[in-house]
Amino acid sequence: MFKRYGIAYIFVANVELDVKERIRRLSAELESLGNGPGEVAEFTVRANTMRRNEYLNESNRIRGQIISAYADYAGLLEGTVRSLLQMQREMVEIMRLQAGDAPSRPR
Repeated sequence: MFKRYGIAYIFVANVELDVKERIRRLSAELESLGNGPGEVAEFTVRANTMRRNEYLNESNRIRGQIISAYADYAGLLEGTVRSLLQMQREMVEIMRLQAGDAPSRPR
C-alpha cells in the first residue's frame, strides 16, 4: 500500500533539494554583488548613475529568481503536507478496519 508513495516521496525529496540548492546559490550570488558600486570621483554623475542602475537591475533579477524559488518551495511543502494528511487518513482507516470494523469513537 505504501509503496506507491515511495517513488513519489523520493522524487519530491530530490526536487525539494534542488529548489533549496537553487535558493542557496541565488542567495550567494546576491551576496557576492555586495552593496553596490560606490561613487567614483573620476566618473561623471551620469556614469555613476549608470553603474548603479546596472547593479540594481542585476540585484532585482536575482531577487526575483529567489522569490520564484521560494514560491516553488512553498508549493512543494504544501503538496507534501497534503500527501501526509492523505496518508494519515488512510492509516486511520486501515487501523479501524484491522480493529474489526469497530465504529469510530467520538472524540
